[in-house]
Amino acid sequence: MRLLARRDNLSGARLINYLRLVGQLAPDQRADAAMARARRIADAAPSPFRASVHRWIDVLSGRASRPSWPLAPATIYAYLRITSPCLRSWHDIGVDTLRAVTRDHIEQALDPMQGEAAKTLATALRSLFRALKREKLIFRDPARRVSLTTARPLPVALPDDRLHGVLERITGVRNRLSFVLAAVHALSVEDQRSLLIEDLNRSSGRLRVRRRGKTDHTVYLDEFTSRLARAWLVERYRRWPTSTNPYLLVTARTAVDDAHPRVCPNAITKTLRRQGLQVTVCGSTASSTKPNTPAMPSTSYGSSASHRSPP
Repeated sequence: MRLLARRDNLSGARLINYLRLVGQLAPDQRADAAMARARRIADAAPSPFRASVHRWIDVLSGRASRPSWPLAPATIYAYLRITSPCLRSWHDIGVDTLRAVTRDHIEQALDPMQGEAAKTLATALRSLFRALKREKLIFRDPARRVSLTTARPLPVALPDDRLHGVLERITGVRNRLSFVLAAVHALSVEDQRSLLIEDLNRSSGRLRVRRRGKTDHTVYLDEFTSRLARAWLVERYRRWPTSTNPYLLVTARTAVDDAHPRVCPNAITKTLRRQGLQVTVCGSTASSTKPNTPAMPSTSYGSSASHRSPP
């Protein structure tokens, strides 16, 4: 099945979906390498923490007492690798149970770190104590009120002449729509992957952006973006008239997959990277890595100020 799923044609996805529907597809029982490494780190943890760390892995993998959405094994391994030195340092100073960890312990562990390293460790520690609190292994969550002040660099705006020139060179309606959504309407790759067809209101020119853990965001589309969105829907229905995938952006693989997966990030960023552009996964706008590239003749495209949300 693994080899079949990697085939370039679409027969592999269709066969896998058929086997799943008729109940002939058994789950792969082989141990994941990243999960095995995470378990080894848990086995090497200080003995008073070992059982709690293994329970944390169970929560992250969706196998604890209460069902939860599982994280990727690579993410679980990264959390264990990051927190392992912190757990050893706490044990060395006399902490013999995670119930004794206080907010001061966590802040002292974060104090020598800066930037992304501190943010990553704080995220892992919050996950650890949140999981233990949920499993009723600790009475309170010491990481709940720990906060970090981090500077988030703003992406470089794309000049208007560069914007027009790139639009001339990008082929494919979906690629042009993705570029405009990123460069003009500040939608990240994750935002675009989560867009549903029902989120697009063509009559009012509005687009609903769903962001996990945050309130929904409404984007007011300009005339050019609305035309691109309509053109993409026409092309989508022409190429895959029987597709039931609810997401707005699809590829030849995801359109025919009965599991209704989201489009992969590479499908959005690949074409833009060829033009010397990048769109961050969780950022807001597209930025240029070739600021001196000459602009090509412009198209009938309104400026970014023409489609801001009304006051």
